[in-house]
Amino acid sequence: MNIQQPTFTPIQYPPAREKESILNLPIASLVAVAHESLPQGGNHWSIYLIATETDYIRLDMTSSYIVPATVSPRGSKGILIVSHVDSSRLCTATKVARLDVRSGLYVSDFVDLLVRKKRHLYEFNEAGQGCRFGVHDQIDHFWDEGLVVDGRQVEQARSAILVMYPGLLAYGLVVGEYYS
Repeated sequence: MNIQQPTFTPIQYPPAREKESILNLPIASLVAVAHESLPQGGNHWSIYLIATETDYIRLDMTSSYIVPATVSPRGSKGILIVSHVDSSRLCTATKVARLDVRSGLYVSDFVDLLVRKKRHLYEFNEAGQGCRFGVHDQIDHFWDEGLVVDGRQVEQARSAILVMYPGLLAYGLVVGEYYS
């Protein structure tokens, strides 16, 4: 019996039926967010695109843990999860770094940029670490392409990613790898 593995999809929109409505949401600002402390140290980081005070789209690069990496030895491929979340998810934040965005942008502007730059093709190390590097890199691209507009906020966010919360300890980036 030959069992075929499902095709790996590096971007997922749970639930899939909301993909178009998610991509067409206008964005007012974004925040880079550190969540709970992780067992190996550091915090899990992701980006929240803010449509309204209660309407958020989370860009969450997370390890698949099961799809083997092609570049990072013993690592695993990442999945960019683009999902609708409510403001209660931010209640677990240990750090929030706000970034103002250019007016007239939609979720699709951010996702399309990541796809165009192949930043959705990401691999984590064998411990599943690397989300902070992914967020740091996404912020750089958003700034370089003019999606975020305040350089001071960009520097504050980049610096915040280099700290472990809530202890405020310096914590260098665990660098993930991109593949093509």
